[in-house]
Amino acid sequence: MTRFEAFVCFAAAGVAASVAAYTFTPAAAAPNLVDWSPPRASLPVMAPVTAAEPQIDPPGIQPAPRAPADEPTGFEALEQTLADCDPALRDRLLTERLPALTLRDPARAARFAELLADARLRELALLQVAMSWARGDADAAVHWAESLADPVMRDAAVTDIALALAETNPARAVALRQRFADTSMPDNTLVNLAHQWAEQDFEAALAWANAQPAGALRDQVLQRLVFVQAAAGEFTAAAELARSLIAAPRIRAEALAAVAQQES
Repeated sequence: MTRFEAFVCFAAAGVAASVAAYTFTPAAAAPNLVDWSPPRASLPVMAPVTAAEPQIDPPGIQPAPRAPADEPTGFEALEQTLADCDPALRDRLLTERLPALTLRDPARAARFAELLADARLRELALLQVAMSWARGDADAAVHWAESLADPVMRDAAVTDIALALAETNPARAVALRQRFADTSMPDNTLVNLAHQWAEQDFEAALAWANAQPAGALRDQVLQRLVFVQAAAGEFTAAAELARSLIAAPRIRAEALAAVAQQES
């Protein structure tokens, strides 16, 4: 081999070694000159912020109703509310809340009503207690009314209980009222109860009226029965009842006039 050929071989070997060295250099030692960018400081990973989702009840399940914060939960609370509220709202307060308390504890509700200092509120409270108690337990309500020492309060309670009974049992309502009424004098409550009774069972009410002693009360009840017959379209029977059974001329004339007016 000549010296020139030896030089060429030596030069070729050096180039090959240089290429090999560049090709196998590790990536960390030879950064990419095109895509390389300066290293960034690492940041803490944070969870994404999302709005709180509303609580949704499962289908078919309704949330339990919540009572207003100021709604009384007992007799003491009702008494305090009555003392603090506008006087113009006290009637409505008693009407809305006392019946429910009466159903829960009627004896205590009755005592609560009896002890109210304001006479007007006491009368309204006794009305609510008597009617609510009568609808739940008529016998117990009557026993309470009969035990009242004040005759005015007792009469009012009996009247209210009878009015409540008339909704379902007017015959019993009439009998209860009659026990405390002076049948020798007119009694508007008893007359009204007999009217309700006649609307449900005319013959039974008529038999009761005929059994009463002669007087203003009997004539007034019979007059109401005439009204009931006339309202049902039985004009001839109503007129005959008025003529034959009503003794007082004025009451009889008023009954006949009412029949004629209905018929026309």
